[in-house]
Amino acid sequence: MDKSVIIIQIGELFANRGIKSITMDDICHKLGISKKTLYKYFHDKDDLVQIIMNFRFEVAKSELLEISNRSNNPIVALNGILNYLGSRFINVNPVFIHDLEKYFDIAWNEYMVFKENTLINLVRAKIENGKENGLFRNEINSDFISRLGLMQMELLINRDVFSYSKVSIQEAQKMLTSHFLFGLVTAKGLGVLTKHLI
Repeated sequence: MDKSVIIIQIGELFANRGIKSITMDDICHKLGISKKTLYKYFHDKDDLVQIIMNFRFEVAKSELLEISNRSNNPIVALNGILNYLGSRFINVNPVFIHDLEKYFDIAWNEYMVFKENTLINLVRAKIENGKENGLFRNEINSDFISRLGLMQMELLINRDVFSYSKVSIQEAQKMLTSHFLFGLVTAKGLGVLTKHLI
């Protein structure tokens, strides 16, 4: 089995079930590979987690840049970015985030760097671009709002905050994105937003 296939499948397994409770034996059994094959690519579980996270960061960065560059319209681009992030967050088991933060310091710190240098920077740049084009309100603090938007996306998977008994997580993500964008726009931006997204 190819290393990249192994990385993708283990990454999905971790995202769905968490990291700490899954052993290297569980991984071998689930993927139908030997321990020898697994240890050919990864020294130990810490190494495995770090490689998987770096792979996922690179894939997400590439996909986000492609989405960002798809449209010159900052509203359309930002909507695409937020929908992508929302779809990624809602498909993650909260245990995965907990395990990463509590047991895998290096990978967690790399996530924080990725969040700062890629996610926040990308959202902030689109907000600034929207302000320059008169689509987003000038008085908005782009850095603060970027961080707030991402924090709200992360909250989607927090079952202590949202139970999803009356609305699906997908509907919640759409409402959150809509609320975020409507809070940014000027009168000119509102016309663009309603034309393209509603």
